[in-house]
Amino acid sequence: MTRSYKRIRAKKDRVYSVGDLMRLFDVSRNTISNWVKEGLVPSDDNRPYIFRGAVVQDFHKRRRDRRYASLKPHEFYCFTCKAPVAPIEFVREPLATLSGAQALRATCPRCKRGITRFGTPGDLHVDRSQDAPNTTEDQTDEGELKAPGDIWIWHTKNDRIIHAWQISAGRFADATTDAHLRAIRFLEGAIRGKPFMALTTENIDAVRSELKLQISGSCDAPKSRSSISHTASHIRKFLEWLLKQDFASDLPRDLPDYIDLPRAAYAQCLPRPPKKYPLIEEAETMLQRMPSRTLTQQRDRAMFAIAFLGALRADTLISLRLKHLRIAEKLILQDGSVSRTKNGKSLEIWWFPIPEVFSAEVTKWDDLMRELGFQNDDPLFPDLKYILTGYRRRFPNAPPIEPMKTKTAVTKAFEIASIGAKALYTPHSAKHTIAAERDRRHLTALERKAWSENMGHETEQITERHYGQLSPDERRQAIENIGCGSEQLAWLEGLTNDELGAGVRQLLTRQLENKKRSNG
Repeated sequence: MTRSYKRIRAKKDRVYSVGDLMRLFDVSRNTISNWVKEGLVPSDDNRPYIFRGAVVQDFHKRRRDRRYASLKPHEFYCFTCKAPVAPIEFVREPLATLSGAQALRATCPRCKRGITRFGTPGDLHVDRSQDAPNTTEDQTDEGELKAPGDIWIWHTKNDRIIHAWQISAGRFADATTDAHLRAIRFLEGAIRGKPFMALTTENIDAVRSELKLQISGSCDAPKSRSSISHTASHIRKFLEWLLKQDFASDLPRDLPDYIDLPRAAYAQCLPRPPKKYPLIEEAETMLQRMPSRTLTQQRDRAMFAIAFLGALRADTLISLRLKHLRIAEKLILQDGSVSRTKNGKSLEIWWFPIPEVFSAEVTKWDDLMRELGFQNDDPLFPDLKYILTGYRRRFPNAPPIEPMKTKTAVTKAFEIASIGAKALYTPHSAKHTIAAERDRRHLTALERKAWSENMGHETEQITERHYGQLSPDERRQAIENIGCGSEQLAWLEGLTNDELGAGVRQLLTRQLENKKRSNG
């Protein structure tokens, strides 16, 4: 039976070998051969075949669309293959109907099963003798056979080079590889699909000019300074790799130098607006307001809480195992070998000193998972189908459960928490909240460094540059408060020693209470 593969998507910028497609779609080599016969276009005619991801996407979309297309004269719909087919030979059987309809019977050229459709006398005069068997609608009408952006017209000559680069990029995380591929495809589009083996310095200068337009906002698709910087960096690294290949000995050796943008171009770019994030007090209110009656709602609360407790990314959060949460030590183990972490980084994360409600919610969820029979190697946040069906109690000896593949559940949890809040916050806003909390506290230099490293940042500058930035209102208020210290100093000088001592004791007592509350 033909599968739709609707939930399996090839990445559009990647290049896939036959083996890659077999593993991705869990099919045999014969299935890939059949796809080629049905219209899946390889990047070139050389063997072994390779395929661009966008072409694979388009092929499967057209296959799914065929299931709902109107049948042409003498086309049959095969319920086994779940697609229209066009056999040359068929048998007509007259039926006793007022309209003079006939039953048309044939054999599916794919699965060899019997197929039937109703016909009319007008069908008898349609000549199909020139049609090839098993020709689909989009193959018959060549004018409709297109790929997104005429992909195989532009890019086929470079796909083998990109496939070779992908092999060398195996040291990168998937997300990093995808980012590099987007930059490489941008390079390819900017030079209008010219073969990489014929690149000139003028071509790279043209790419640089395109980046300048994007960063200045003088085009239909402006980009931020960060995006342009990363794109230029990825293109440079690709060109440096390309020049090391034996087949690229004729290329100019200074190609990578022509992609660097001048500082003036970056200076023209307006800074991006600061990310929206809640202060820790607002996040506490959001958590307390979230419903908690069902298991689904309790999971939402726990995911929301641990995102702040460990300043975790959504992908890392959903790929944690139960064994990675050590309640007694107030520790989260970020194991890059089994969890989806940025750049595969492993890290010990001590719970941040934030209100007790966050740690209490995570502890409660850990206890609940243990009660439901989940084991150390199972995800901390399994898919709901395992939680709601009592899977672990029914199958205690089953292999460990695989974590969820997408971060949709975490995004939904933050959407629920944002109901009634100042804004719709994303899971990544938790890292901004924790970074801002560092700046709101009077910490020593050692404590600030420890705080940044606990967030997974190698230096404090990373925390300060990318996280917890002030909004325009906060910056304005801070500016207006500058100089108020002199008035406060004059007021303090008018106090007696007894009044000053009482105030200091009151302040220290309040700070001690706040610290106890934060540490639980």
